[in-house]
Amino acid sequence: MEPRPLKFIFHFGAGKTGTTSIQQTLKLQQDKLREHGFWYLGLMLEYVAQKKYDWQEPTTVNDAFHALPAEVAEQQLLDVLKPALEQARASGIHTLIWSNESFFNRNAPALNALKKLRDPDLDVILLAYVRRHDAWARSAYIQWGIKHKTYPGPIQPFREWAKRNTPRFGDCLKAVADSSAGRLILRNLDAVGDTLGDFISLCGMQQIGLSPRRANESPDGVEIYLRFLLNNQVKEKVLPAFYDRLVGRFANAAVGPGEHLASLLPVDDDLEQLQARCADDRAKLDELLAQNNQPGIDIGSMKNGKGSQLDTDVLLGRLAQLAVVQATKIEHLAREVERLSGQLEAMKGSVTAPESGKSS
Repeated sequence: MEPRPLKFIFHFGAGKTGTTSIQQTLKLQQDKLREHGFWYLGLMLEYVAQKKYDWQEPTTVNDAFHALPAEVAEQQLLDVLKPALEQARASGIHTLIWSNESFFNRNAPALNALKKLRDPDLDVILLAYVRRHDAWARSAYIQWGIKHKTYPGPIQPFREWAKRNTPRFGDCLKAVADSSAGRLILRNLDAVGDTLGDFISLCGMQQIGLSPRRANESPDGVEIYLRFLLNNQVKEKVLPAFYDRLVGRFANAAVGPGEHLASLLPVDDDLEQLQARCADDRAKLDELLAQNNQPGIDIGSMKNGKGSQLDTDVLLGRLAQLAVVQATKIEHLAREVERLSGQLEAMKGSVTAPESGKSS
């Protein structure tokens, strides 16, 4: 019986379809994967045996790599992937997995490299997940419009943010399908429901017993509101960690929290307008999904997400917790200031002033 071809799965997105949960599940259980013949290469091929380039770091959006000229990026990928494939064959690995959603719309060097690596003994799978445009936009707005403010100035409401961030999937996926770099497997998140479970099944990892690791789950209305209050007073771009470190420095909350939240998040009319702008892209996507035996994108009324409602009791409880935390920190700082002041006074007392010289 001939050995089966080595399988290389390039999971390239799209973002906001459960990619981080997939990556965390694979990252934290690499030993178990290797025991069963799977090798997770990481976000930027950082888990190959020997690192060759500085860009091989666990980052999703790797500016150092994406700034390289296309020919250089392609060659460097070949320099990394060729030895990895050789090592996989020599060590009994049957499936390699590379996952990074930042390659969804800038993947030409990766596709060209994979095209050059293809042979009868290597099965290259180009795996992507998509979802309805309005659901993607709403989730992306909470992530990059509020939680991680990727633009300067005050927080923009969804209707303004979405005008500059209308999702486009069709052309990118058509280019991948036509690239000859591998066979495209396209999945509809809204149909499969659980991206992580579907990914595990597609990769043939059902029997391994992986423990699912969920990440980047949608925040509730209270957290969205608190992040808005903090990030809205910062003129620059704001990373999510800023909220985690500095919660408590809030803007003027003269408007009620429920009213504020409603003014930010999309209403039905906003989502319908976005659907209309995405009609051409949806048609392209439906054609590709049909080729993959997946149902088309649903355009029915979308249920409100978890962040649409704000429980004022939960908000009050969370604010009380924050007040206690801040009071504890202030008390600690006060004791530290008192201790340092005492040390300073002691140092002053120990200094002897030099005697003044006598005048002649």
